[in-house]
Amino acid sequence: MDDGHLERILRQVQSPELVQRLADLSAPDLQTLMLEVHRRRALSVTPKKLLDQYGKDGYVRKSGVNPLTQVAFDTLAMSLVEGFEPVELSPLAPFGVVSGLTKLGQDNAVSTSRNNEVVSDCTNVLALESGLRRKADPAGTVRLCASHRLTRTRSVKEPASFAHFRLFALTIAGRAEPDYAFEVRAILEQAAFYLRLLGSLGIESSRILFTELEGAPPGRLFGPIREALSAQFPKTLLEHDPENESGKSYYQCIRFRVFASTPDGTEHFLADGGLTDWTQQLLNNRKERFAIGAIGSERIATLFPSDKWAKSHPS
Repeated sequence: MDDGHLERILRQVQSPELVQRLADLSAPDLQTLMLEVHRRRALSVTPKKLLDQYGKDGYVRKSGVNPLTQVAFDTLAMSLVEGFEPVELSPLAPFGVVSGLTKLGQDNAVSTSRNNEVVSDCTNVLALESGLRRKADPAGTVRLCASHRLTRTRSVKEPASFAHFRLFALTIAGRAEPDYAFEVRAILEQAAFYLRLLGSLGIESSRILFTELEGAPPGRLFGPIREALSAQFPKTLLEHDPENESGKSYYQCIRFRVFASTPDGTEHFLADGGLTDWTQQLLNNRKERFAIGAIGSERIATLFPSDKWAKSHPS
């Protein structure tokens, strides 16, 4: 929230300590208070107000993508991913899952009155699921995938960017192995999946940009990954940008971003992924490793011609 707006509100209610007093309440007490506030505010809601909000509010408007296209995308993606367990996540996550695991602020998520938040990044929630499974079976590798609709509060004014949208995500959780074998294998598997998926959709002119972040062992990650990807996808442009630190709030050691061009030659950002320390935090174990990645299914459906969907997934 803008500090100026907050100061104005506190002056209006004549209680400069209001925010801190509310923040100091226990979660159940705050929930009780906010539920009553919302109950009273709802008394003034009318059908006309509801329709007006639905017509103007991007958070509640329907998706612009045909659901049959979405089903086709998810079906194709599920057919290409191997060894991953599909999971259907709740639309809600524990309050603070983003700010608690990353360096992003809580204002990036839509918080609720019941000590939850609307899922804004399904890989955060998949980290929680993976943490539970790793805790129960420390010897096992947890490989999950999910297609999920996310809601984010950040205003992004770009083509095919929306307040709510669907991603297809993969996560791999396990334990550190000698010579960074887990890291190389997990990132290679993530990147290769997105390239196979784009190829199956008829989307060419793809490019992957890798960035080695703080903590990356020099030459031990990007080199082997590039060599393996080059052999599998010789037409894909593989680049290394060691100076770009974008994504360091989420990723550790290495991050990748996948781009592809529309028929007019315009390049678009479609997918990204990398290594994180989220399961290390959740399990308090520095030997834990966690790789994530996600691709914007609605973004692809919006940017690329629909005939390619029909060809890639015939009825």
